Amino acid sequence: MDKSITKETVEDIKETSVQKKRLAEPDIAKCICISMVILQHSGLVPNTFFQFLIMFDIPLFFFLSGFVSAKSTRKQTFSSYLKEKTRRLLIPYFLFYLIDLLVYFSVQFLKKAPFDLIAIRHNLILLFTLFGVSVVWFLSALYFSDIVTHLFLFSKKKGRILLVLLMLVIFIIALIVRTPFETWYVQVYSLNNGVVPVLPDIAYYLAGTILRIPMCVAFYATGYHVGDIMEKPRYQSILKKWNKLSHCFRIALSLIIAWFLFVISYYASVSNEVGNLAVYHYGNNVLLYLTAAITGMGAIMFVSHAIVLLNIKPLSCVLTYFGKNTLIILLSHLDFYILITAMKISEKLPLINSRRIFLLPSILFFTLLIEVPVIEIINRFFPFLIGKSGKKKSPSDSEKASQK
Repeated sequence: MDKSITKETVEDIKETSVQKKRLAEPDIAKCICISMVILQHSGLVPNTFFQFLIMFDIPLFFFLSGFVSAKSTRKQTFSSYLKEKTRRLLIPYFLFYLIDLLVYFSVQFLKKAPFDLIAIRHNLILLFTLFGVSVVWFLSALYFSDIVTHLFLFSKKKGRILLVLLMLVIFIIALIVRTPFETWYVQVYSLNNGVVPVLPDIAYYLAGTILRIPMCVAFYATGYHVGDIMEKPRYQSILKKWNKLSHCFRIALSLIIAWFLFVISYYASVSNEVGNLAVYHYGNNVLLYLTAAITGMGAIMFVSHAIVLLNIKPLSCVLTYFGKNTLIILLSHLDFYILITAMKISEKLPLINSRRIFLLPSILFFTLLIEVPVIEIINRFFPFLIGKSGKKKSPSDSEKASQK
């Protein structure tokens, strides 16, 4: 009896270690993505490179969120799932938005700027239409992507068909109306001396919240289904064959594939206009946008896999740490003035002034360094800000969960 238990325990430990190793790639990919986002927001990235990065960094966040969700989704009713995601995504959206506004108006007060009621009204419209501002929009978009994808999974065949058709209709409408809708909003803005009336303002941003959903869902759902496929026995057999290949060969092949995909993504992005998922703008060619996004996401995943295969523990630990805390970094680096502080520090360093090539790496380094205490404070004292309960599961709880 003891021997059988020991064997099962060893097998469980081996299986768990394999899963953890496999799941290192998403965290590393998130760290790479947030690094790209920080560099973009610095405003110092060359235009062509900016256009290249913006095509796939945020889409990859949606993809990875879906990927991780496929591995952690439990059997539950849709209503309970909806409550859980509201707590984990929608409540943090409102909390962080209000904190952002508090920080912004505090800075304005310190600068002795005039109190702007119109700006407050506009920000409240952005808040309650769930369109969001700055980087907070990601939370509301992720919330809808998550809910729509799982509504599809919980639905029967007819419900799934209707949901897919609804997403296609909204997507087509988004492609058709975006330019004329934006032109109309600019005209209203101009006719009213830079102050858009309440109803047009609500209509514009509420429509934007709805019209960007299909593309976000597409990236999220793709990640979910890739994660689901990776749990299948057929994929596990392919993975075993891959693991039997030479270690160096796997690293080299992963990097070669990543380079090939980066080249495709680069040429697809520069052949298109600048896209922006937040405002459902996909350049002048949606196929080029999707090509740039998909190949760019694939390239980052292969680079992440190569980093895991290199097995440099200090590097993996650092990348995984920031990858696990990407949400905090995403929501705080701009609106908490962390990036601006890092830029000011970097510009005052003598080495950076003499060699500007080190400016962007320095900005990234100091941004992430300043983020460490922010990450620790939020995780330890204010976990509810990022949708966490703050209660650590005891061994007995994990045993009960495994028995279920």
